[in-house]
Amino acid sequence: MSRLTREVELRLPLFEKPWVARLYKGFADWSANRGVRTPRLPENVAKAVDFFLMLDRAKDLREPLTADDLVKSFGSKLLRANLNAGMFLQQQFGFVIDGKVRTEAQSRVLIEDKLAAATGNPWHTYLASYHAELAGKPARTVAQYVGVAEAFCRQFEISGPFSQQELVEFLASKPSARTNLGPWVSFVQKSLGWPVTLPPKMISAPALRTDAAHLEKLLGAIGDASEAAIQDLEEIVALAYGFNTRELPKEVLGSHGAHHLQTRNGLVEIPEGIAELVATWLQRRGGPA
Repeated sequence: MSRLTREVELRLPLFEKPWVARLYKGFADWSANRGVRTPRLPENVAKAVDFFLMLDRAKDLREPLTADDLVKSFGSKLLRANLNAGMFLQQQFGFVIDGKVRTEAQSRVLIEDKLAAATGNPWHTYLASYHAELAGKPARTVAQYVGVAEAFCRQFEISGPFSQQELVEFLASKPSARTNLGPWVSFVQKSLGWPVTLPPKMISAPALRTDAAHLEKLLGAIGDASEAAIQDLEEIVALAYGFNTRELPKEVLGSHGAHHLQTRNGLVEIPEGIAELVATWLQRRGGPA
């Protein structure tokens, strides 16, 4: 019996799953047949047993293994440290672990972690339903959406409908989260029926003061909204909601009832003082009013 065979036979009883034990033995044969044997071959195969034992202990893994299985169970760092074992499994099961696979699998792990963190809390049910609603989107996108929703729910201990004030507070501390928060607000509106709208885009204090003065000046000069130039109406709406005029056509999709605008990130309220002006702008631009 060769030293390599002895090393493998000594470690086979450590495995709980026969199919993983067969994989480890297959890895030893594959390693021996790759080329010229080196004195370190038995030692290298013996060290690889830790990798295969992790595979053996991983819950819910079945044959045939997939790229997602490996990235989820081991992560990029461990796979890099066990290149030969990873290469063997890729050849054995006919898949390739590339950058996209790694990113998608890591995103799925992040999603599972966020959902697990919510377990036992009132908002877990909402997040689970939200996750199901996002089915079909790229895992990286879902991870971002669920991550922001989980952070919001955890911060305010959400157990039912919330107000726009919570959204304002959350975005004040995390303004970059706005894009990923919008889909969550749309979900609770449509699927849960909660009467909440996304607040207007946050603006820095100096810009806010400048824009407010400009907005007041425009409103004072515009007169009858029905006779105002479309450019003036557009500028007022953009200032009121914190957009620039280039963003406005793609960000504002139309109106939702008499009191809300439908934006790309959900509903926002229409202040009573500019309701007529906003309605006129929607009609004049040719969008749904």
